[in-house]
Amino acid sequence: MPNCFPSVSKQNAWSTDFPCGDEKYSLSTVNSCPFNEIPDSLLLQVFSYLAPKEVVRASTVCKKWNRIAWDEILWKNLLLNYFGVDQKTSLPSQAKSWSAEFRRLQFQTPAIETQVLNEHSDEVLHVAFAHNGRYFVSSSKDCSAILWKDKGGKVVPYQTYSCHDLGWEYVQFCEFSPDDTLLLISGVNQMRRFSFRGEKDNCIS
Repeated sequence: MPNCFPSVSKQNAWSTDFPCGDEKYSLSTVNSCPFNEIPDSLLLQVFSYLAPKEVVRASTVCKKWNRIAWDEILWKNLLLNYFGVDQKTSLPSQAKSWSAEFRRLQFQTPAIETQVLNEHSDEVLHVAFAHNGRYFVSSSKDCSAILWKDKGGKVVPYQTYSCHDLGWEYVQFCEFSPDDTLLLISGVNQMRRFSFRGEKDNCIS
């Protein structure tokens, strides 16, 4: 994913003094701004048509623009539209602000596709990584869990757990034990209204 912030402004906009959008970094700017008479609501509407890098650049014009540019409603819309997220999405509980979450997605998440894994035949619901970093496991609506291993820079299936014989509807999540010798596989029973059942399995020697 290309960097959406211009190099001239990224250092100021995303400095350690402005980690999450909850405080404004200081501006060396003139006291008077020719746009001070424009209502905040109108500026916010105008900014909503800008790309994220343009909003960051606009935030350096004057103090008023800086305040409007870091409006949380504005950054919520920027994030949802820029990353193509469902409009009904809520801010994750661990995120401090929409602008901080945009920063995390832009700079701290992988953006290069190196391999496509097609072994599951239905939606993948959960992925868990081993503590040693050598394995990860995926849980799917196809009622299976697949343990994956890195082999020479390529991810390959190491072991597949089919849970159809347990009477499960699907596998919802898995979790490694602290020493990575056991894997907890949790599924939703077809008779979910009456009982739940989890399966613990030895997966790594």
